Parts: sequence; C-alpha cells; structure tokens
Amino acid sequence: MVNAGKNCRSGRSSPALGEYYVCFIDLMGQKEFFEKIDSETPDLETLRHVTRVSEGLCEIVRYVENRYARVFSCADDAGVELFSDSVMLSIKAGPDMREKLAAWLGVIVKVVYIACKYELPFRGGIASGSASCSKSGSIYGEAVDRAMQIESECADYPRVVLSYKLIDAFKNDERLSMYFDVDTDSAYVLDYAGPRLMKRPEFARECKALEGMNEWVLSLYKRYCFTGENEHDKVANPKLARRYVMWLDYLRLAEFYRTRNVQDT
Repeated sequence: MVNAGKNCRSGRSSPALGEYYVCFIDLMGQKEFFEKIDSETPDLETLRHVTRVSEGLCEIVRYVENRYARVFSCADDAGVELFSDSVMLSIKAGPDMREKLAAWLGVIVKVVYIACKYELPFRGGIASGSASCSKSGSIYGEAVDRAMQIESECADYPRVVLSYKLIDAFKNDERLSMYFDVDTDSAYVLDYAGPRLMKRPEFARECKALEGMNEWVLSLYKRYCFTGENEHDKVANPKLARRYVMWLDYLRLAEFYRTRNVQDT
C-alpha cells in the first residue's frame, strides 16, 4: 500500500467510512503466468514475462507514490494498492474536487501509459461510492466493488470505463471531460490516446509514443487468436480476437484524429 506524502492511511485507530473515487485496473492475461510460477518449475519465457510484469507494476507504484506526494496532502486521502496482476487507485471525495479529480485522472492516464510501455494489456473501471479504510490502509466497500464490477463486466477489451453514475458530472466539466470519449457501445471511456490529451504538454510525449502500439497489438492478435501464424488462418479464440480488433480500432482511430489535429494546427 502506498499513500500520499506520509503514510496517512495506515496506523489508524479504527476503520474510517467515507465517499471515495476508485479506479481498478487489471493486467489482462497475467493470471496463468503467476500460476505457473506458483505450481511448477517455470520455463525461461515465463520467468522473463513475470519479471516484466513485476517491473511494470513497480514502476506504476513508484510513479503514483511520487505524484501523490507532489499533488495531494494527507487530507485528500489518496492511495494506491498493488496486487499480483492489478492495481487500485483511490481518493476520498470532498468539497471542491474538480482540480483534485483532474489531477487524479491524470495519474490514471500515466498508469495506462506505463502499462503500454511494458506491453501489458489492461482493463479498468472507475466508480464512486461509500467505502471504509482499514487500519492497514486498504479500502473496501461499494466503491471498490463497483469499480471491479465495471472492469470485469463492462470494460471487455483493453480500456478504462467510467461508471454511469459519474458520466453527467464528468462530461459537463471541461477539465474532466477532456480525459474521456464515448466508445462505439456508448460507454464513457478514458481517451488516453486521443488528440485532446496529445495537446497537453504533460501527456504529449507518452501519447505520441503510442503510435508504435498498433504493430504490437496486431502481433498479439495473430499470436493468441489464430491457429497458425498467418492472419487468415482459422480463428482459434473468437472472443479474444474481437477484443484485439476493438483495441486496434481505437488505437488506429485515435492516431487518425491526432494526425488530423496536428495538420489542422
């Protein structure tokens, strides 16, 4: 568990109940690799893969820890919890949350960029609601359950989906709406590769680096979805193939709009 500034959450005398914003991000397809490590002697490829996942998660935690310490105070009650193949970010709700939420969403975007840097497919959900903070600093409750439910039931392919409960509040605020766009299924999703973030100096470099992702995602598509090496071989996993196609569609469309946006300026 990593918290803003000093270890604000841990060591409390009793659990604290409040309203929280929670983002739960799962690194897709990693469970089987960790199971191999636990149940059998892993091969070299598995060891390398798990090492890469661990390095990616460690970089995520280091970034969030440093950013939280710079942006939030203990009173903001911002935290991050790391699990074997997932990460959960949270911040306590309060008055005048606009700037704090914008900063928090910026942290989430950077977490997605780090996952992409380490070639780790991700899927997430953002929600709000009541939650309790335990003596150890972990949070649990409605907000956590809802964020995890959105990740598992609504996100489907690599994207981060916003709870319907938060859509109106976020889309009507220019500072918050810049982080999101409407997907083809009407879901409000984190637009981490979109042209609006490309204009922001704090995101421009990482956003541009995503231009090389298409080939990587296409290679995953061919490796895991087909019976042979050729893209036209029989589809072995239609559900997984559809997810990669949707991810490619998003990345290609985002790249198109970024390119057009640059040409128009």
